Amino acid sequence: MHIFPAIRRLSGRMQALHFPLLAGLILIQGSYASAQERPAAVPDRPGVATPAALTAPGWLEVELGLERTKFGRGERSDALPYSLKLAFTPDWGIRIDGDAWIRSRESGEVTSGGGDTAFILKRRFEVDDRSAFGLEGGVSLPTAGKTLGSGSHDLLVNGIFSSELGGEWQIDLNVFATRFGSSTVDLGRVESGWAAAASRSAGERWELGAEFSGTHRKGEGSTSQFLLSASYASTRSVVWDIGFSHGLTSRSPDWTVFTGVTFVAAKLF
Repeated sequence: MHIFPAIRRLSGRMQALHFPLLAGLILIQGSYASAQERPAAVPDRPGVATPAALTAPGWLEVELGLERTKFGRGERSDALPYSLKLAFTPDWGIRIDGDAWIRSRESGEVTSGGGDTAFILKRRFEVDDRSAFGLEGGVSLPTAGKTLGSGSHDLLVNGIFSSELGGEWQIDLNVFATRFGSSTVDLGRVESGWAAAASRSAGERWELGAEFSGTHRKGEGSTSQFLLSASYASTRSVVWDIGFSHGLTSRSPDWTVFTGVTFVAAKLF
């Protein structure tokens, strides 16, 4: 197929532009902050679970994060995850996810660089004013290579159910899978996963959240973790977050601490 080499070249160029792109988006946010009324931000971060809701149509929304993860035996990694989100309608949108930078320390060796890049299409199916289903599908490109990424073109799918309970609680349930483009004899090509998140407001600007999530892949076993987070809306279009997660199985990371921001950057159409 000729499409993958072309996409690989495009993603390689995007990888080289990660830092300038993100810096430019931050400048856009600042320059437009007082120029026009912005819609409310719709954060996907900081947990694993994704809500069915999309961002305001026509507005580019950006998520930036900083996280540190500790594994067993002194292994750890630092990452700068990002997400660019754009909805065309209230029910259709796209998202680009990745890590602008990763630094991994394993067995005394340090490796750093950009991460893989995922292109995702999202569809929302409204049930009523309080509930909706969602479906995401996409491809992850090996812009990080084999050392910091999977080293292959991977297919992604995610089923979502979101509901508002009693006007106070927001519930997001996800069931997802990744089909890796390559594997070894000992490892299955499909990793399945799940996430269940709940959050509620704590005053006008604060929101508290909790989440359980996990994955399973043949030959590697299962992971699971528990996450706690707090979010603060400095304005309706800018939301900051902080929190941590703790691994619940031997294959899971020991812990991760993170912080980040979601902001509505600019109106594109």
